[in-house]
Amino acid sequence: MLNSTDRAGITGRCRLCSQSYESLQLARRLKPGLQVGFIAGARLGDLSKLDVAFLMVSQRLATRTLVDSGRARGVDIHAWTINNPDALLPLLDRGVANIITDDPAAL
Repeated sequence: MLNSTDRAGITGRCRLCSQSYESLQLARRLKPGLQVGFIAGARLGDLSKLDVAFLMVSQRLATRTLVDSGRARGVDIHAWTINNPDALLPLLDRGVANIITDDPAAL
């Protein structure tokens, strides 16, 4: 049975992110081709080893080491929540793929 993302042909453009790694893996099994990403505010071990397409991490976790490790595994790193313009350039210098902000005008 086709669902709405299948009928619209947009599964490849959709991304799902969660703090539940198990739910992400279930979603991927149910919808092959769906890009999933893990949201992390803390880390235990190397987050870049998770089987996800991207990581959404707190600003303090977006280190050069994590960015480089993620890049080597094809995992994009997105840093949150960046509202201070002074924090933006250091994160871009580290190579984060994207930033998440509540204040786009300030950045």
